[in-house]
Amino acid sequence: MRKTTKEIIKEKEQIIASDRDSQIFFDAVTQPAKPSETLKKALEDYHKRKRTVLF
Repeated sequence: MRKTTKEIIKEKEQIIASDRDSQIFFDAVTQPAKPSETLKKALEDYHKRKRTVLF
């Protein structure tokens, strides 16, 4: 079966995206960013609310 030009280009673009996505994921897992001040505040607020919930 013969591939069309569009099929070949689509296949190559998917491979490039996959390699790039893999690298981004790997970097995020091996070198995670430090939490921002906003994230730290959100966690603090979450813990405060969690303590005030009555069961």
